[in-house]
Amino acid sequence: MAANIGAPHYLIDELSQAKILRAILSERQLQEVMSDFWFNHFNIFIGKDSDTWYTTSFERDAIRKHALGKFRDLLLATAQTPAMMIYLDNWLSIGPDSQANGVNPANPNSKKGNHGLNENYGREVMELHTVGVNGGYTQADVTALSAILTGWTVDRPNQGGPFQYDYKKHEPGPKQWLRRTISSEPVLPNASPAATQTGMKEGIEALTILAADPHTAHFISYKLAQRFVADDPPPALVDRMAATYLATDGDIKAILRTLVQSPEFNSRKYFRNKVKTPMEFVASAFRTTATDPVNPGALVNTLKTMGMPLYYALPPTGYYITADQWMNSTALVDRLNFAYSLAGNKFANQKFDSAHVLALGLMSQPASSPAPEMSTTERSNRAKFSEALLTAEIHNGTTNQPPPDAAGQDIALHVLEDTLIGNDVSTQTNQLIHKQITEIPTTNSTDTLNLLTALVMGSPEFQLR
Repeated sequence: MAANIGAPHYLIDELSQAKILRAILSERQLQEVMSDFWFNHFNIFIGKDSDTWYTTSFERDAIRKHALGKFRDLLLATAQTPAMMIYLDNWLSIGPDSQANGVNPANPNSKKGNHGLNENYGREVMELHTVGVNGGYTQADVTALSAILTGWTVDRPNQGGPFQYDYKKHEPGPKQWLRRTISSEPVLPNASPAATQTGMKEGIEALTILAADPHTAHFISYKLAQRFVADDPPPALVDRMAATYLATDGDIKAILRTLVQSPEFNSRKYFRNKVKTPMEFVASAFRTTATDPVNPGALVNTLKTMGMPLYYALPPTGYYITADQWMNSTALVDRLNFAYSLAGNKFANQKFDSAHVLALGLMSQPASSPAPEMSTTERSNRAKFSEALLTAEIHNGTTNQPPPDAAGQDIALHVLEDTLIGNDVSTQTNQLIHKQITEIPTTNSTDTLNLLTALVMGSPEFQLR
């Protein structure tokens, strides 16, 4: 990096590695989930101009810092970042009647230049960040908000400068926006430093109004319910969450409490109803198997292969969080191939221990209350299989005994499914797994167990969370 050779690549790669490592290893799981959710909500594209080096501070100082706070604070924090101003081009927006466009308030004969508004941020902050596309605004409101937000820019973006408010770029005069008037006093030449900041108050006022709008309460609640409950979330749940939003001034933790304490969130109907994104799938493969990642760079590349390169979602909508984007035959093949590679110890020098996963599952089984569907013979076989495991016959792969018989494989499969999925697995899935075990040759118990583990991770049920 000191030689300035490929420095942007290293910046992006290290940031991406840090993200996947946090997803796998962090004990603050809700913090990680919400940081990921809000980054996607306020998406920026790391490949655009100076955002290559601004994305790190955007995620750290705006997203993560406010991920469980008040929505207004989060909204204002994202708005006052170089990353957002560059991504949505607000730093290029100049008021037509501003000083930066040649207009001198003290000289009515001054000649205008040809600069003008850029409406990208003014549009997206309403459509995607706050009230939503059905929020009741018009194109005239987009133009007015863009004028309100002129002057919100970046100081020396090509040198890593900070966000700044430049009053010379601000459009003076009153603006009619959302059936109200937003205005500030015009700034005259040689004005005091305090006077030069009056235009920025317009933007803060507008964003505060948006954060408190009932449409925003509903839109944010809908997206949170869509993330945690269902692609088409229950309207009654969204309404209760929106009521909490309005009653608590957009307290994200309070909204989440309403969500997780709801009957919908805790109902069987919505249990394991959401398809994992590629990052969620990869993270869950490591978390559920208690595997420590040793090559995060390889995981970053895996996510690219699966269609989810971190920080590279180009549109401001971010990555989709619904099943239609991620559940298709190509995606399932990619995930199954990754599971084969990981469980077979063929993934980027990553050590994987299927026997350890099985041991964790066996140890977590209740001692006094066996599952009612388990026969005496099955319990006996499980005990024998566990004893063999714990004496390292399978773990070390040095035993001369043959692979587990059919009953042993059924026991191992049952334990793996219970450990990795924790839910009923369909008869069709089990039939397919047994068919694969029959068709794919294995030479020892370790290979058989690795294959079983991979097939469980590749199963449709493991794709759900």
